[in-house]
Amino acid sequence: MWIPLLGYLYMAGSFLVACRLGWYMAFRLDRFDWRYARRAVWRSFAIWLLFWPLLVLRWREVVLEPRVALDADRYAAQEARFWDCPPPCGAYVRFQQAASLRQASACGEFVFRSDDVADWLTQRRVVDPDRLPEGDIQRWINTRDGQIIEPTDVPSIASRFEFIVDEMVRMGFGEVRCRRCNAQIPHEALIYSDDDGNQMSWNFNRILCPQGHPLLLVGMVHVSIDSDALVSAQGDGSGEGPASGRQE
Repeated sequence: MWIPLLGYLYMAGSFLVACRLGWYMAFRLDRFDWRYARRAVWRSFAIWLLFWPLLVLRWREVVLEPRVALDADRYAAQEARFWDCPPPCGAYVRFQQAASLRQASACGEFVFRSDDVADWLTQRRVVDPDRLPEGDIQRWINTRDGQIIEPTDVPSIASRFEFIVDEMVRMGFGEVRCRRCNAQIPHEALIYSDDDGNQMSWNFNRILCPQGHPLLLVGMVHVSIDSDALVSAQGDGSGEGPASGRQE
């Protein structure tokens, strides 16, 4: 008695999952998703269809965020969409650092004049053209419309904008706001707490508010021990530790 009932429930659940995700795939995914994330989309669709009882704790993704459930937000698709159909850019741009394992606590909000960002990018490319691969950001900034006064958010795909923010703020550009303090912070009150580049793992540039809240954390260099050098140093009995290290 229970086995047929469970079978009907499984089939009903699979049908609902197929309808929801199938509708989203047909009417919400664009040509960039199908070109750059086709395999990921179909793989995720099949997994949800077959194993939805095991994924029941993630039901919100199917109902509210099908794009996440389908794993459609692949970097290649986002990058191609950004290049081909850049979002609007106004007279001012606003940057808030996206949460990650290393930067989940960043609570800064930075607003810059788009003209200042464009000038900074142009000058930086003249001084050191090989240093910053930010042609996509410059192209987006160059589409700016001065009639849009409300700050436009920097697209999440432009993750390297954090390096621009770090340098421009230190040069005195932009407005800085701490979301935890709910206050605008003058440049002279900002605290810069940077790693010296010698500690193992990531070394960060940090911009803090006067209360010590991290406004921006930018990973500048990753230092790791060369395991071969460590073994060599231990083997020769010198006791002086590894002979060399590696920066990434």
